[in-house]
Amino acid sequence: MKSSEISIKVKTALNKLDSQDYQNVDLWIIQQEYNKATIDLVREILRGVNIRREGKENSISTVEDLQILLKPDILSGLNKEDYFRSQQFNKDYLAMSRVTPKVVTSFCNTLKRFPSALIEDSNVDEYLYNTDTEPSYEYEQCFHVLFGNRIKLYHKKDFEVKELDITYYRMPRYVTFPNAPTPDGGVGKDDKVEFKEDFVELIIERTIQNISGYFESLNKNQLSEKRVNELK
Repeated sequence: MKSSEISIKVKTALNKLDSQDYQNVDLWIIQQEYNKATIDLVREILRGVNIRREGKENSISTVEDLQILLKPDILSGLNKEDYFRSQQFNKDYLAMSRVTPKVVTSFCNTLKRFPSALIEDSNVDEYLYNTDTEPSYEYEQCFHVLFGNRIKLYHKKDFEVKELDITYYRMPRYVTFPNAPTPDGGVGKDDKVEFKEDFVELIIERTIQNISGYFESLNKNQLSEKRVNELK
């Protein structure tokens, strides 16, 4: 779907609402709200999957809608006292999907890979000093936390991390609209959207809600201000 088609859909839907407020909605507003709605919807899906404790790819709709955002990368870093601190993520990082450390030990220099579990920072001590969850080369287990746009993966000196093989969700590509001013000071073109059309329709619905909500709020504020002035 092209961005010009999106703007038509949004304007048509807004004009069907019983209001004259939407007759002259600027294209840059639609562009701005569409891109905001895209990020909000993606974040909500990823957050919902995490709450259910599922792997992100376990949801069929997530696979179909968000797999285009998955991106592999290799992170280097430094081994500290009992953890490995990675370099910072790429600027297009949105959310983590998978972290797989490549490790060696003093008695085995062959790279070994095993999964790492994401935990909350408040649970680090509990995981470190529990034999069922502590980092172990023998049992091929470890855990990590996210902080400051980095990964802190704990090894408890049982192994040395060489690098991290990760897969993350990147930020959705910013969509410009024909002749609309863009954040970088340029002029938008008729972009082709990267998502499937059924997901784009969901974004369009959210965009319509956001724009209509904005104008309703603006009208309420103006009405309140008018009433206050009348009472003065």
